Amino acid sequence: LQRALKELPQDELDIVVKLYLLKEKNWTEREIAKALGISQVAVNKKKKKILKKLRNMVINFETG
Repeated sequence: LQRALKELPQDELDIVVKLYLLKEKNWTEREIAKALGISQVAVNKKKKKILKKLRNMVINFETG
């Protein structure tokens, strides 16, 4: 997972960090959106896209 995170573009990594805060600090998607200057819908879409990307990267690292 650390290897996959290092390969993410900075904007996607920023969202991952904010998602961590969502879990650890009880931030809502609305608060993350405000911190990033994007809409809540955009946060949700990006979250799904990034998590799928990370899953695929980790699987590729493990099998390749």
